[in-house]
Amino acid sequence: MPKPFFSNNHDTMLQEIIRVNHAGEFGAQKIYQGQIKYTKNLNDQKILKHMLDQEQEHLEYFSNKLQEGLSRPTLLMPIWTIGGYLMGAISAKIGIKAAMMVTENVETIIEDHYSQQITYLERCDPKNSMLEKIKKFKSDETEHKNLAIISANKNNNKLDDLIGGFIKNICKSAIFLTKEAKQMDDIFRELTNKGIQEAEKALEFLQNYQINKILVSSAKRTMQTAEIIQKKLMCPQFEVLPELYASSSSKIVEVISKQDDKDKIILLIAHNPGIFNTALKFVTSDSLEYDLLIESGMPTARIINLDFPQLKHWSDIQNNFS
Repeated sequence: MPKPFFSNNHDTMLQEIIRVNHAGEFGAQKIYQGQIKYTKNLNDQKILKHMLDQEQEHLEYFSNKLQEGLSRPTLLMPIWTIGGYLMGAISAKIGIKAAMMVTENVETIIEDHYSQQITYLERCDPKNSMLEKIKKFKSDETEHKNLAIISANKNNNKLDDLIGGFIKNICKSAIFLTKEAKQMDDIFRELTNKGIQEAEKALEFLQNYQINKILVSSAKRTMQTAEIIQKKLMCPQFEVLPELYASSSSKIVEVISKQDDKDKIILLIAHNPGIFNTALKFVTSDSLEYDLLIESGMPTARIINLDFPQLKHWSDIQNNFS
Protein backbone atom coordinates (compact mmCIF):
# COMPACT_ATOMS: atom_id res chain seq x y z
CA MET A 1 0.00 0.00 0.00
CA PRO A 2 1.48 3.39 -0.91
CA LYS A 3 2.33 5.72 1.95
CA PRO A 4 -0.17 8.59 2.00
CA PHE A 5 1.03 12.14 1.46
CA PHE A 6 -0.98 15.02 2.85
CA SER A 7 -0.32 18.56 1.69
CA ASN A 8 -2.58 20.61 3.96
CA ASN A 9 -5.15 20.56 6.75
CA HIS A 10 -7.99 19.60 4.41
CA ASP A 11 -6.08 16.53 3.21
CA THR A 12 -5.41 15.64 6.84
CA MET A 13 -9.14 15.94 7.55
CA LEU A 14 -9.92 13.60 4.64
CA GLN A 15 -7.37 11.17 6.04
CA GLU A 16 -9.14 11.28 9.40
CA ILE A 17 -12.58 10.76 7.82
CA ILE A 18 -11.40 7.63 6.01
CA ARG A 19 -9.54 6.23 9.03
CA VAL A 20 -12.40 6.79 11.49
CA ASN A 21 -15.10 5.56 9.10
CA HIS A 22 -13.09 2.44 8.24
CA ALA A 23 -12.67 1.64 11.94
CA GLY A 24 -16.31 2.40 12.71
CA GLU A 25 -17.68 0.24 9.91
CA PHE A 26 -15.29 -2.54 10.91
CA GLY A 27 -16.53 -2.31 14.50
CA ALA A 28 -20.18 -2.26 13.35
CA GLN A 29 -19.56 -5.39 11.30
CA LYS A 30 -18.15 -7.11 14.38
CA ILE A 31 -21.15 -6.05 16.49
CA TYR A 32 -23.57 -7.62 14.00
CA GLN A 33 -21.48 -10.79 13.75
CA GLY A 34 -21.65 -11.19 17.53
CA GLN A 35 -25.39 -10.50 17.58
CA ILE A 36 -26.18 -12.92 14.75
CA LYS A 37 -24.27 -15.74 16.43
CA TYR A 38 -26.29 -15.49 19.66
CA THR A 39 -29.70 -14.54 18.24
CA LYS A 40 -31.99 -17.57 17.94
CA ASN A 41 -35.12 -16.07 16.36
CA LEU A 42 -34.91 -16.46 12.57
CA ASN A 43 -36.78 -13.23 11.82
CA ASP A 44 -34.44 -11.28 14.10
CA GLN A 45 -31.48 -12.97 12.42
CA LYS A 46 -32.81 -11.91 9.02
CA ILE A 47 -32.97 -8.27 10.12
CA LEU A 48 -29.45 -8.40 11.54
CA LYS A 49 -28.07 -10.08 8.40
CA HIS A 50 -29.62 -7.32 6.28
CA MET A 51 -27.85 -4.74 8.42
CA LEU A 52 -24.58 -6.69 8.24
CA ASP A 53 -24.74 -6.83 4.44
CA GLN A 54 -24.98 -3.04 4.28
CA GLU A 55 -22.16 -2.56 6.80
CA GLN A 56 -19.98 -4.79 4.62
CA GLU A 57 -20.71 -2.52 1.65
CA HIS A 58 -19.65 0.51 3.71
CA LEU A 59 -16.51 -1.24 4.96
CA GLU A 60 -15.62 -2.30 1.43
CA TYR A 61 -15.70 1.32 0.27
CA PHE A 62 -13.40 2.63 3.01
CA SER A 63 -11.09 -0.39 2.67
CA ASN A 64 -10.66 0.60 -0.98
CA LYS A 65 -9.76 4.13 0.14
CA LEU A 66 -7.04 2.67 2.36
CA GLN A 67 -5.87 0.55 -0.56
CA GLU A 68 -5.55 3.70 -2.68
CA GLY A 69 -3.13 5.11 -0.12
CA LEU A 70 -5.42 7.92 1.02
CA SER A 71 -5.09 6.93 4.69
CA ARG A 72 -3.95 4.09 6.92
CA PRO A 73 -5.81 1.90 9.43
CA THR A 74 -5.92 3.05 13.03
CA LEU A 75 -3.60 1.51 15.59
CA LEU A 76 -6.70 0.61 17.59
CA MET A 77 -8.08 -1.99 15.16
CA PRO A 78 -7.64 -4.85 17.70
CA ILE A 79 -9.84 -2.91 20.16
CA TRP A 80 -12.54 -2.39 17.52
CA THR A 81 -12.33 -6.11 16.70
CA ILE A 82 -12.68 -7.45 20.24
CA GLY A 83 -14.84 -4.66 21.65
CA GLY A 84 -17.31 -4.68 18.76
CA TYR A 85 -17.78 -8.44 18.81
CA LEU A 86 -18.19 -8.58 22.60
CA MET A 87 -20.72 -5.75 22.57
CA GLY A 88 -22.76 -7.60 19.97
CA ALA A 89 -22.45 -11.03 21.55
CA ILE A 90 -23.20 -9.95 25.13
CA SER A 91 -26.20 -7.85 24.13
CA ALA A 92 -27.66 -10.73 22.09
CA LYS A 93 -27.10 -13.18 24.96
CA ILE A 94 -29.17 -10.87 27.18
CA GLY A 95 -31.94 -10.79 24.59
CA ILE A 96 -33.11 -9.20 21.36
CA LYS A 97 -34.27 -6.04 23.15
CA ALA A 98 -30.75 -5.45 24.49
CA ALA A 99 -29.22 -6.24 21.09
CA MET A 100 -31.49 -3.76 19.34
CA MET A 101 -30.85 -1.12 22.00
CA VAL A 102 -27.15 -1.44 21.22
CA THR A 103 -27.90 -1.13 17.51
CA GLU A 104 -30.14 1.91 18.01
CA ASN A 105 -27.62 3.81 20.10
CA VAL A 106 -24.57 2.86 18.04
CA GLU A 107 -26.32 3.83 14.82
CA THR A 108 -27.47 7.12 16.36
CA ILE A 109 -23.85 8.09 17.03
CA ILE A 110 -22.72 6.96 13.57
CA GLU A 111 -25.62 8.85 11.97
CA ASP A 112 -24.61 12.05 13.81
CA HIS A 113 -20.96 11.48 12.92
CA TYR A 114 -21.79 11.10 9.22
CA SER A 115 -23.93 14.26 9.40
CA GLN A 116 -20.90 16.23 10.61
CA GLN A 117 -18.79 14.85 7.77
CA ILE A 118 -21.48 15.68 5.20
CA THR A 119 -21.64 19.27 6.48
CA TYR A 120 -17.86 19.58 6.28
CA LEU A 121 -17.60 18.16 2.75
CA GLU A 122 -20.51 20.24 1.46
CA ARG A 123 -18.74 23.38 2.67
CA CYS A 124 -15.12 22.53 1.90
CA ASP A 125 -15.08 19.92 -0.86
CA PRO A 126 -18.53 19.52 -2.50
CA LYS A 127 -17.12 17.71 -5.54
CA ASN A 128 -15.42 15.01 -3.48
CA SER A 129 -16.78 11.58 -4.46
CA MET A 130 -16.98 10.58 -0.79
CA LEU A 131 -19.80 13.04 -0.18
CA GLU A 132 -22.51 11.08 -2.02
CA LYS A 133 -21.26 7.79 -0.60
CA ILE A 134 -21.38 9.10 2.96
CA LYS A 135 -24.89 10.44 2.35
CA LYS A 136 -25.96 6.98 1.18
CA PHE A 137 -24.25 5.28 4.13
CA LYS A 138 -25.91 7.70 6.55
CA SER A 139 -29.29 6.75 5.06
CA ASP A 140 -28.48 3.07 5.66
CA GLU A 141 -27.51 3.77 9.28
CA THR A 142 -30.77 5.67 9.80
CA GLU A 143 -32.66 2.64 8.46
CA HIS A 144 -30.77 0.38 10.89
CA LYS A 145 -31.62 2.70 13.79
CA ASN A 146 -35.31 2.76 12.90
CA LEU A 147 -35.46 -1.02 12.47
CA ALA A 148 -33.82 -1.42 15.86
CA ILE A 149 -36.31 0.95 17.53
CA ILE A 150 -39.22 -1.07 16.13
CA SER A 151 -37.66 -4.43 17.05
CA ALA A 152 -36.58 -3.40 20.56
CA ASN A 153 -40.10 -2.36 21.63
CA LYS A 154 -38.61 -0.27 24.44
CA ASN A 155 -40.51 1.03 27.47
CA ASN A 156 -38.70 4.39 27.35
CA ASN A 157 -37.98 4.20 31.07
CA LYS A 158 -35.02 5.66 32.96
CA LEU A 159 -33.08 2.39 32.86
CA ASP A 160 -33.32 2.21 29.06
CA ASP A 161 -32.18 5.83 28.83
CA LEU A 162 -29.28 5.14 31.19
CA ILE A 163 -28.13 2.10 29.19
CA GLY A 164 -28.52 4.00 25.93
CA GLY A 165 -26.44 6.89 27.24
CA PHE A 166 -23.72 4.48 28.37
CA ILE A 167 -23.54 2.86 24.92
CA LYS A 168 -23.41 6.25 23.20
CA ASN A 169 -20.55 7.36 25.44
CA ILE A 170 -18.59 4.21 24.56
CA CYS A 171 -19.05 4.97 20.85
CA LYS A 172 -18.07 8.62 21.27
CA SER A 173 -14.94 7.61 23.18
CA ALA A 174 -14.00 5.07 20.51
CA ILE A 175 -14.38 7.70 17.76
CA PHE A 176 -12.31 10.21 19.75
CA LEU A 177 -9.53 7.70 20.39
CA THR A 178 -9.49 6.66 16.73
CA LYS A 179 -9.11 10.29 15.68
CA GLU A 180 -6.23 10.82 18.11
CA ALA A 181 -4.48 7.46 17.78
CA LYS A 182 -1.48 7.02 15.54
CA GLN A 183 -1.92 5.40 12.17
CA MET A 184 -0.92 1.81 11.88
CA ASP A 185 2.28 0.76 10.11
CA ASP A 186 1.67 -2.94 10.66
CA ILE A 187 2.90 -3.84 7.20
CA PHE A 188 6.32 -4.27 8.85
CA ARG A 189 5.07 -6.31 11.81
CA GLU A 190 6.87 -9.63 12.31
CA LEU A 191 5.13 -12.98 12.56
CA THR A 192 4.82 -13.81 16.27
CA ASN A 193 5.72 -17.16 17.83
CA LYS A 194 2.01 -17.92 18.04
CA GLY A 195 1.69 -17.00 14.37
CA ILE A 196 4.49 -19.42 13.49
CA GLN A 197 2.72 -22.19 15.42
CA GLU A 198 -0.57 -21.41 13.65
CA ALA A 199 1.15 -21.51 10.24
CA GLU A 200 2.60 -24.92 11.06
CA LYS A 201 -0.86 -26.14 12.13
CA ALA A 202 -2.24 -24.98 8.80
CA LEU A 203 0.21 -27.32 7.07
CA GLU A 204 -1.80 -30.30 8.36
CA PHE A 205 -4.72 -29.16 6.21
CA LEU A 206 -2.78 -27.79 3.25
CA GLN A 207 -0.71 -30.93 2.74
CA ASN A 208 -3.85 -32.58 1.33
CA TYR A 209 -3.71 -30.25 -1.69
CA GLN A 210 -1.27 -29.90 -4.54
CA ILE A 211 -0.95 -26.14 -4.50
CA ASN A 212 -0.07 -24.66 -7.88
CA LYS A 213 0.44 -21.07 -6.82
CA ILE A 214 0.75 -18.95 -3.68
CA LEU A 215 -0.34 -15.30 -3.72
CA VAL A 216 0.63 -13.23 -0.69
CA SER A 217 0.29 -9.63 0.46
CA SER A 218 3.35 -7.43 0.99
CA ALA A 219 3.02 -7.46 4.79
CA LYS A 220 6.09 -8.96 6.44
CA ARG A 221 4.14 -11.49 8.51
CA THR A 222 2.20 -12.85 5.52
CA MET A 223 5.42 -13.31 3.56
CA GLN A 224 6.94 -15.14 6.54
CA THR A 225 3.86 -17.38 6.65
CA ALA A 226 4.22 -18.08 2.93
CA GLU A 227 7.89 -19.00 3.40
CA ILE A 228 7.00 -21.59 6.06
CA ILE A 229 4.33 -23.16 3.86
CA GLN A 230 6.39 -23.02 0.67
CA LYS A 231 9.42 -24.72 2.23
CA LYS A 232 7.52 -27.44 4.08
CA LEU A 233 5.22 -28.37 1.18
CA MET A 234 7.74 -27.76 -1.61
CA CYS A 235 5.27 -25.47 -3.35
CA PRO A 236 6.19 -23.12 -6.20
CA GLN A 237 7.77 -19.81 -5.15
CA PHE A 238 5.14 -17.42 -3.86
CA GLU A 239 4.19 -14.19 -5.63
CA VAL A 240 4.04 -10.99 -3.56
CA LEU A 241 1.21 -8.63 -4.53
CA PRO A 242 1.19 -5.26 -2.70
CA GLU A 243 -2.46 -4.73 -3.68
CA LEU A 244 -3.46 -7.58 -1.34
CA TYR A 245 -2.40 -5.59 1.73
CA ALA A 246 -5.50 -4.06 3.42
CA SER A 247 -7.44 -5.19 0.37
CA SER A 248 -11.20 -5.20 0.00
CA SER A 249 -13.13 -8.27 -1.14
CA SER A 250 -13.57 -6.79 -4.64
CA LYS A 251 -9.80 -6.31 -4.96
CA ILE A 252 -9.17 -9.90 -3.85
CA VAL A 253 -11.61 -11.22 -6.45
CA GLU A 254 -10.01 -9.01 -9.10
CA VAL A 255 -6.59 -10.49 -8.27
CA ILE A 256 -7.95 -14.04 -8.50
CA SER A 257 -9.66 -13.30 -11.82
CA LYS A 258 -6.28 -12.46 -13.40
CA GLN A 259 -4.67 -15.82 -12.61
CA ASP A 260 -3.62 -18.38 -15.20
CA ASP A 261 -6.15 -21.16 -15.76
CA LYS A 262 -3.41 -23.78 -15.54
CA ASP A 263 -3.11 -23.02 -11.81
CA LYS A 264 -6.06 -25.01 -10.49
CA ILE A 265 -5.37 -24.67 -6.76
CA ILE A 266 -4.32 -21.25 -5.52
CA LEU A 267 -3.40 -20.39 -1.93
CA LEU A 268 -4.02 -16.73 -1.09
CA ILE A 269 -2.52 -15.32 2.11
CA ALA A 270 -3.92 -11.91 3.00
CA HIS A 271 -5.88 -10.10 5.71
CA ASN A 272 -9.25 -9.58 7.34
CA PRO A 273 -11.78 -8.15 6.82
CA GLY A 274 -11.04 -8.65 3.11
CA ILE A 275 -10.70 -12.44 3.24
CA PHE A 276 -13.72 -12.84 5.50
CA ASN A 277 -15.92 -10.61 3.33
CA THR A 278 -14.77 -12.39 0.17
CA ALA A 279 -15.91 -15.72 1.60
CA LEU A 280 -19.27 -14.25 2.65
CA LYS A 281 -19.89 -12.99 -0.88
CA PHE A 282 -19.72 -16.53 -2.26
CA VAL A 283 -22.27 -18.06 0.12
CA THR A 284 -25.95 -17.23 0.57
CA SER A 285 -27.10 -15.69 3.85
CA ASP A 286 -29.49 -18.59 4.57
CA SER A 287 -26.84 -21.30 4.15
CA LEU A 288 -25.02 -23.38 6.75
CA GLU A 289 -21.70 -22.10 5.39
CA TYR A 290 -22.76 -18.51 6.04
CA ASP A 291 -23.77 -19.34 9.62
CA LEU A 292 -20.47 -21.14 10.23
CA LEU A 293 -18.50 -18.16 8.93
CA ILE A 294 -20.42 -15.76 11.15
CA GLU A 295 -20.01 -18.07 14.13
CA SER A 296 -16.25 -18.43 13.69
CA GLY A 297 -15.66 -14.77 12.83
CA MET A 298 -12.68 -15.92 10.74
CA PRO A 299 -9.95 -15.67 13.42
CA THR A 300 -6.33 -15.01 12.50
CA ALA A 301 -4.46 -17.86 10.78
CA ARG A 302 -7.61 -19.74 9.78
CA ILE A 303 -8.18 -21.29 6.35
CA ILE A 304 -11.24 -20.95 4.13
CA ASN A 305 -11.54 -23.49 1.32
CA LEU A 306 -13.55 -22.12 -1.63
CA ASP A 307 -14.30 -24.65 -4.35
CA PHE A 308 -15.68 -23.62 -7.77
CA PRO A 309 -16.42 -26.87 -9.63
CA GLN A 310 -18.37 -25.13 -12.42
CA LEU A 311 -15.71 -22.48 -13.04
CA LYS A 312 -13.74 -23.03 -16.26
CA HIS A 313 -11.72 -19.82 -16.20
CA TRP A 314 -10.51 -17.72 -13.30
CA SER A 315 -11.61 -14.65 -15.24
CA ASP A 316 -15.21 -15.82 -14.81
CA ILE A 317 -15.06 -15.70 -11.02
CA GLN A 318 -16.38 -12.15 -10.92
CA ASN A 319 -19.65 -13.39 -12.44
CA ASN A 320 -20.15 -15.41 -9.23
CA PHE A 321 -19.26 -12.47 -6.99
CA SER A 322 -22.29 -10.60 -5.62
